[in-house]
Amino acid sequence: MKKLIVILGLTFLYVLNTYGQHFSRVADSLRLLGNYKLELRYRQLSYKANPQNSASVYNLACCYSLLINSDSAFIYLDEAIRLGKDDGWALADSDFRNLHNDERWREVESKLKDIYIKKNTSKHPELAWQISKMFFEDQAPKVVSDNIMVKYGIKSVQMDSINRIIVNIDSLNMINLENIFDLHGWTGKDLVGLDAADKAFIIILHAPLFYQKKYFGMINTAISNGDIRKSSIAYLTDKILTKEGKKQLYGTQLKYSYETKSYDFKPIDDEKNVNKRRSEIGLGPLEDYAKNFGFEYKQK
Repeated sequence: MKKLIVILGLTFLYVLNTYGQHFSRVADSLRLLGNYKLELRYRQLSYKANPQNSASVYNLACCYSLLINSDSAFIYLDEAIRLGKDDGWALADSDFRNLHNDERWREVESKLKDIYIKKNTSKHPELAWQISKMFFEDQAPKVVSDNIMVKYGIKSVQMDSINRIIVNIDSLNMINLENIFDLHGWTGKDLVGLDAADKAFIIILHAPLFYQKKYFGMINTAISNGDIRKSSIAYLTDKILTKEGKKQLYGTQLKYSYETKSYDFKPIDDEKNVNKRRSEIGLGPLEDYAKNFGFEYKQK
């Protein structure tokens, strides 16, 4: 009898989870169409199917925010954080822009900071959070830019405006990060933890070319010391080369065609050996990398 109860219980949970995933997929489709009111119905169904799923709760909070229902948005965002959606990405999520002027948003930031610092086991968790917050400031307008591009077009006034914001934030973040480097040197895993070290690298990756070249040697040393992932140098190398109008070495940089609505790689030097170079620094084949962007790569 006990065995039967367990089987029935597991079956019930499986059915709930399956329905929850279905409702979530429908809601995602409605989000793309901008139908937030109908999306909300499916987000609520997904939540009811599995109220302990942090992603479902988080998406419900997003939907309420988009519908300018701040009270419900804060309630479910707080619940999502309690359930484990506490990595700080809410700070970069454009869905919550409607909440940023609300005093309760400061409480969300404070809560995420406390959780981050508590989890961080490095020598300087406060500094790690400072870098992490800069990273989310870096990501926020970039997340928005894709939607603006789709809605208004790449040559629109709106796109020009968001690009200016991105450039300004990238430059300001790099100035702040440079001040940190002047005081501490490279923000390695012992000082701030690997997560913050990776985020510091991404800030450099998005910085003006001058800073990318300036800190190239520091990044190389950090890799040698195990303070950052070995593959990081491939992204920085390719970023510098393509900015200078040269062919990249590792195939990390892509271009997007707005006519065909598809990605392709920017020109690659010695392309027949690109996968060998990628393998040497811990990157998978270019064929697999291309699939992440929805296209098939065939060596030219």
